[in-house]
Formats: sequence, structure tokens, C-alpha cells
Amino acid sequence: MLHKVAVLNSKVYGKAEIKLDDCESLQLVGPNNIGKSTLIYALNFLFIVDGQKMSFSGQRKGDKETIHHYFPTPNQSYIIFEVFKKDYFCILVKRDSEGDLEYFRFEGPYREELFFVRENGAQRIMKFDEVKQRWEQEGIAYSQFRNKTEVFQTVYQRGRDNNAVVWLEDNVKTDGLSNNFSKVYRYLINSKLITNKSLKNALIIADNRENEGINFSQKNKKDIVDLLRINDEIKAVKEVRSDFLSFREVVNLYNSRTRNLSELVYAFRKNWESAIPHLEGHRVELEKTIAGFQTELNEVLKPQRDDFNQKIGKKDSEMGFQVGLVQARKEEIESIRKFENLAYQREALANLDAKRKEVEARITTIEHQKLSSAILQHQINGAANTISRLKNQIKNYNDLLIHKIATKAEHRKFLNAILSDQVTSLPGSAVKKKVKSIGDLLPIFDGEIDLSKGIEQKDFKTVEELKADLSFQESEKKRLEVLYATALDMEKATADLNGLKEDIRQVEEKIRRIQELPSLEKSLKQLDKKLIELKAERDELQKGLKDLTRQIAKLETKLDDAQEERRKLETRLTELQERKEEIEFIDVEPIAFNTEDDLETIYNKIRVQQSDRSELKANKDRMFDTLRNKLRSTAADEMQFIRFVEDEFACLHDKEKSIDGLLASISTQFANPAYTLMKRYEEFKQFVQTKFNPKLAGTRISDIESLTVDLLDNKKILYELKKISSIQEINGQMMLEFDQSENLKILNSYLDAGRKINFEELFDIDLRITIKGQEKVVDLANQVESDGTDRMIRLVIVMSVINRLAVNDEDNRIALFIDEVATIDKQNRPELVKFCRDHHFIPIFAAPDPVPGFHKYYFIYPGKGKIVINENVNTLFSEKVGSSVELA
Repeated sequence: MLHKVAVLNSKVYGKAEIKLDDCESLQLVGPNNIGKSTLIYALNFLFIVDGQKMSFSGQRKGDKETIHHYFPTPNQSYIIFEVFKKDYFCILVKRDSEGDLEYFRFEGPYREELFFVRENGAQRIMKFDEVKQRWEQEGIAYSQFRNKTEVFQTVYQRGRDNNAVVWLEDNVKTDGLSNNFSKVYRYLINSKLITNKSLKNALIIADNRENEGINFSQKNKKDIVDLLRINDEIKAVKEVRSDFLSFREVVNLYNSRTRNLSELVYAFRKNWESAIPHLEGHRVELEKTIAGFQTELNEVLKPQRDDFNQKIGKKDSEMGFQVGLVQARKEEIESIRKFENLAYQREALANLDAKRKEVEARITTIEHQKLSSAILQHQINGAANTISRLKNQIKNYNDLLIHKIATKAEHRKFLNAILSDQVTSLPGSAVKKKVKSIGDLLPIFDGEIDLSKGIEQKDFKTVEELKADLSFQESEKKRLEVLYATALDMEKATADLNGLKEDIRQVEEKIRRIQELPSLEKSLKQLDKKLIELKAERDELQKGLKDLTRQIAKLETKLDDAQEERRKLETRLTELQERKEEIEFIDVEPIAFNTEDDLETIYNKIRVQQSDRSELKANKDRMFDTLRNKLRSTAADEMQFIRFVEDEFACLHDKEKSIDGLLASISTQFANPAYTLMKRYEEFKQFVQTKFNPKLAGTRISDIESLTVDLLDNKKILYELKKISSIQEINGQMMLEFDQSENLKILNSYLDAGRKINFEELFDIDLRITIKGQEKVVDLANQVESDGTDRMIRLVIVMSVINRLAVNDEDNRIALFIDEVATIDKQNRPELVKFCRDHHFIPIFAAPDPVPGFHKYYFIYPGKGKIVINENVNTLFSEKVGSSVELA
């Protein structure tokens, strides 16, 4: 068994020694990423010799990078495995300058002084040449393994009578650098590799079934091909007996119809040759008659009709033009009659002309006086002010004494000159009596004043004069406003003037047309007279055309009758020609035959006979093809085929006797191996159910009440294997009486494909766990329950398989690695340790903190240099950064 592992001068470790023979379990204690896993993954180099099958942290293989991690210095980095089996020996692993591994064996236990030398108060690891020199000095025998096969044979051997690292059971099989044990042990190093598929392979390996299988090679096909062929031939011949007899009868009937048809074809040809000349002569006579009719029509009558049509067309054109003139003249007269009378038009013309003159006057005034809109606006404002002032003045004067004192205006002006303003401004109510006459003497109270001389009248306007001024000013303001509007938009004023001129022109035009109305009415009568004359001329031409048309129609009817007769004759000739060609295509040889039937009757008989013959031929050919397919015959001649089938009926008995011999040969080659493989599979199922599953059930894992592996049969393959194996039960008579072809067809398809059935194809697996009475199926490709439970399940499964392969002996204990032990709960840890002890495993656990329950602990501490681990740390070692303590 493996006693000790030493890793010297790796990338992480300066010196790491772990003893395994003095404990049941141990734990590596140290912080994460310090190298605990690196130390234990070194087991790969011993138990998994094939570098491609090794598994390290991060799913890495045994590649160059990994090798350089463990052996950074060629000839000065080592891994030593100390083994004791009857005696001590060690396996040393190093790498050469190319990065390839080299394995050496030296006798005796591992000793530190064989690899280290003390210099200047410290230890130095020796180069490999120095190591070999030390071995020679101490008389230690050593040798280099020539290849990895020698290493593999040193690690693994069957039985106990050897000093291999691992004793294997006798039934463990080896394949190159792998065997059943190494294939499964890699899952102990890295339990994450365990999936349903890998568990399936592990179970097959555990029961030594990995090489079980059947190879259906094509080179062994001859017997089954012959058997299937003969069996098919016999069945086919028996199956077609009734169809064949029907086919033979149809062939005879077809031949009879062919003879009848040959006689009718001869008669048709003979009658056809005499009928054709008579029909051809009649066709020539019809051609002459048709030509005469066509000449008269095309050269005499139709040209006359064309002349009539041309003249009538010309008259229609003239009439159309004349109708247009009449209609236009009527519409013109009607439109004039809708006008107002001449007096109204002349009055409208006068009004429009007055408006035109007014607008022209405004425009002329503005242009000659050069009046702008601003000037006119100013004048309008002045006029408005004057009007306002006059209105106020009239309003005020109406109530003054001076305007009430006399009736006459000249009296009021005279009185205004002699009376003071105080008197003239008195209200009109002060007048008690109006002045009616004025003299030279003016009585004042009791005196008189002579006014005949020296009285000068003042500027004075009466109310009437003021009103006259007001009326003038208002009229002037209106005039100015009109001028202002014109000046403000001269373009509109000009447009209004042009519009008035256009209105005047239209009125003048209406006056002119009203004056022309009598002459227009006279010309309308002349146009109507001309139209009547044209119509009479056209009617005369149409009468002549009608007579000519009747003559043409009669001749065309005769022509059509002649042409129809010719068409029917030609159709008959064509029909006879086609029938002749149709008859010629009938594949028969004419036979002399006399008949009184006419050509039509003969042809109809041929049609009936040919139809019957064609139907018979279709049935005959279809039956022929069906029979040939069923019998797989290539015969093209029907009579030859009939003779062949009759011969097959005669030799059925001999073929039936040959089947039994072929069945016996096929059973030996294929049916028996298929039965054996199915039997091996049943034995394997018994192994899983009665041996493997009970071992799983005996291990307590958390709250899992049961843990079992179920095999799921590949029903298709097992069904097909059963069919193949049952061939040994078939005899010749069974094949003929019952349909046994499926068994043979399955076997034949396997042989065609060169099918190889491996044992692993017969089933898949389910892993079932029961917790609190609830059963469920789990997939190991995913995590099963908690981290600890998941890892516990995987480890127990793999160790159960390993235990089937390795000799169960205290001297054959197997080291295995279990990382992150703290994730395994307190209940499972003791159970796992117990399982390892009972089954001779040495578990190496790893965790950041010490976990109770293990026999031995190694503490790993970080430091500046490389890590050192051994039982007694050498204080003089220059790179000492760790220590180990054994706990009770």
C-alpha cells in the first residue's frame, strides 16, 4: 500500500511529506489557495499514469503547464511515493528538460537525507545526478522505468502474490495504460467528473462488462441472405399461384383478341383503298363550283356594293354637315330671342355710357389736377369741419332774435345793421311783433330816428343762406370722397372703367344681333330646304344597295352550302386518313378476311376489339409486372415467364428442405451470441440490485432514507436482440406457415450496417433518492441536494465501485482525496470515515479550519518562501514556513 507521499521543490512546496500508514484518516488544514489540493492531486502521477486521463484543479489534464507546476526545475524537483508490500520501495517522478515525465524506482523507504544536503547551516535539495550518487554510496538499488507501461504494471497487479502498489481482483481487465480500477479511481481524485454517464460506465467496469457486446459483420451475411432469398422465393411462388393462373388465362384471351383484330385490319385496308378515289373526284367538282361563286361575288357584286356604300357615305357626310349648320342656326336664333327687347338694350346702353363718363371724369380730374389721396383726405376733412361749423351755426341762429324779428331776409339784414349785438342776440321769444315793413324813420320810444343816410349794413347771412352753404358743402364732401376712393385705388377704378366698356360692347353686340334676326330666320329656311334634298338623294341610293345586298346574300348562301359540303367531304377524307393511320398503328399483322360490312361498320368493330384488347393488355401487363415483382423475375417474354413459373411450382419441395440447414447455421453465428448478451445483461441487473444497491443502502447519508441505482432498459435494442435470439427456435415449416421474416430482417439490417452493440447501449441509469418518504430522480451532472450531501453521495458511489475492483485487505488500503470537508455536515463526516475504514480507504481531507473527528492533522501556514510540511520540521531548513502536529 502507499505509505508516504513527498513533494520536493514544486512551485508551491519546498518540502511536503505526508505519512499515510499510521492513521485511518487525516486532514490538511490551511487557508484557501495555499496548495492543499495541489499536494493531494499529486496522486494522479501514481494511480493515473496516462497523462490524458489525469484530472487536476480547474479540470486540467496532465499537460505541460501542470507538469511545470509540480516540477519547476528539471533534475531538482521530485515527487516520491513510498510503498510497502512485503518490503519497502519508492517510485520517483521527475521531468526532463523537454517537460516529459520520467519514472524511477529505488529500493527501501523514503529518507529525507537521500535528497537534501546540509550546506552553510541550511539544507539544499540535490540535483538528480547527486541523488543517484548518494543512492550508489549507500548501496541502494535503483532503475529507470523504460516506459509508462512498466510503471503501470508496477502500480497495478492482480492477486496478493506480488508487491504492486494496488492489488486488484482477478477479474479486473487492463487496456493499455488503463484498467478498470484506474478508470474509476480518477473520479475519487475529482468527484465533479461523476455524472450519470460516468456512473453507468463505472458500474459496467465494476461488474467487468465493458468488453461485452456483439459485432454483426457483413462478412457473415451469406447464410441469412440465402435463407431470406429462398424463403421469399417459396412464399412468393405460393402466394402468386391464383394470380398466375388468372394471368395465364388473360394472356390466352389477349392472343385471341389479337387474331380477330388482325382480320378486321385486313378488311379495313381493302375497303379503304376503293372508297378514297370516288370521294376525291367529288371534291374536285365542288372546288370548281365554289370558284365560280367566289368570282361573281368578289369581282362583280361586291365592287358594286362598295360603290353604293361609298356614295351613301358621302351623302351621310353632307347631311351631317348640313344638320350641323341647321342646328347651329337654330341655336343662334334661339339665343337672340332670349335677349331683352331693343328698347331695353338701348336704355341699358345709355345708363352704362353715363357711368363710364362719370368714372372717366373722376380719373381725368385726378390726373389733370394731380390730386393725391392725401390732398383729397385733407380737403374732405376741411369740408367736414365746415359742415360741422355750419350745422352748429344754423342750430344756434334759429333761436336768436335777429332771425325771428322779421319775415323777409332784407329786413333782417337792415335791422342787424342798426341794432346792437345785445339786442340781436336776445332769444327769439323776445319778439312780440315781427317787422313787416321798413321806412326811413325809426321810432324809438317817443322819438324817431332818420335812417335814410349813413347806415351801412354788416356782413350777415341768414339761416336760409347758411343752409344753402351747408348743402353745397355736403355735396362737395361727397364728390371729394368719390375722388378719394378713386385716387386710393386707381387700378380698381381703371378695372371698373374697363368692365363698363366691356358691358357696353356686349350690349352693342346684342343690339347688332337683334337687328340681324330677320336675315338669320330667312337663311334657316334655305338650310332646311337643302337638308330635305340631300335626304331624298340618300334614300334613293339605299334602295339600290338593299336590292344588291339581297342578290349577294343569295349567292353567298349557295357558296356556304357548297363550302359546307366540301368541308364535310374533306372531313370525311381526313377522318378516313386518320382512321387509316390509326389502324396502321395497331401492332398486329393483317390476316386475309372477307366480309360484307361497309367501311364504317368495320372500323367500329376494330374500335371495340382494340378497346377490349387494350384493356386486356393493361390487365395482362399489370399482372405481369406484379408477378415479376413478387417473384423478382427479370424475364421480359411472357411465355418464357409462364414456363419459368410452372418450373418453380415443380421444384418447391426441394427448396423447402434447404431452409432447415441454413437456420441452424444462422443460430450458431448470431442467435446464440444475442441470447448470451441478453443473459449477461440480466446478470448485470442482478449485480446492481442485489450487491451494489444494498451496499449503498448500508451507508447513512444525511436525511436520505434510500439511495438506489435503477437500470432503464433500451427497449428497442433488447427487443431486436430478442428477435434475433429467437431465430434458433424457428424451423423451416414455421417460416413457411407463419411470418418470421421480421426476426431475419432485423438481423439482416444489423449485418448491412456492420452494427456493433456494446454493453453500455443496453440501458441507461436513474439515480433515485428518498427523503421524508418522497422519492425523486436526480442527475449527477447537476448538484444533488447540499454541497456536502452531493459530495458524500458521489464518493460513496465511486468507493463502492472501487471496492469491487481492489482486493479487500488491510495491506491494500487505497488513499483518496476529499476537498472542502467542512461542507460535509457533522452527521455525514463520521459515516464517511467509517465507510472508508470498513472498506480499506485512507481519506485525505482538506479544509481551511480543523474539523473534529479525524485521526491526524497537518497544518499548513503561509509565508514568504515555499511551504514545508513533515512530521518534524527541520529548523535549519532555509525555506521553513510550515509545521505539522499530530493530534490525539
